[in-house]
Amino acid sequence: KLGASKASVQASKGTVKNVVVTSNPETHGMRLSFELDPQNENVIELTAALTFESGQTAETWAFRWTA
Repeated sequence: KLGASKASVQASKGTVKNVVVTSNPETHGMRLSFELDPQNENVIELTAALTFESGQTAETWAFRWTA
């Protein structure tokens, strides 16, 4: 069993807030959501990872946000 999960979200610029991890009943997986305040930036590199209580890390996600 994987146990509880914890999300880690980083942004190269701007501010990340309200990080939430919930179960996704349609996929029987997890859903990660967050809010990004770009603070007038035009390009921001985002990374996110989901780590379980067992120490196992789910996929790492990377995305380039543009205004």
